[in-house]
Amino acid sequence: MSQQKWPVLYRYWDEATPQGVKIRCDRYAVIRETEKCYFVVRAGMESYVTYAEKGEPWAKRWLAKYTKRVLKDPNGRRLCYADRKQAMNSYLIRKTRQVQHLRRTLDQANLAKCKATNLAELDDPGIEDINCGHTDHTQLLQWGDC
Repeated sequence: MSQQKWPVLYRYWDEATPQGVKIRCDRYAVIRETEKCYFVVRAGMESYVTYAEKGEPWAKRWLAKYTKRVLKDPNGRRLCYADRKQAMNSYLIRKTRQVQHLRRTLDQANLAKCKATNLAELDDPGIEDINCGHTDHTQLLQWGDC
């Protein structure tokens, strides 16, 4: 393995623990480089490269499965970033999108639940397709092609 000085890359993520939600920061080590990208593994796993170079089949399989490619181009999204601030901004964007998706799903579920609750009060709903109306999101969608 080359003794070249490569950057440490970072990625923030969260998890639920008994103490509450924790935001964690993973470090990624560069194991190979091309003109346009880095090949990275989670920090601490760089030693697997040495085993793979010695011909160990398990290390080769592990590297093939867990090595990720990260573009050097600073524009656009990536798995991990050389700067912690960029990594945190990426985390915030991912969480904002997650909230948007979950909010849409929750709105749709609440609308369907409300309609189903009303139908459950009937002795025999006897309806196979039930039109529940639109949520704010589905109202804005272009339905002309359906």
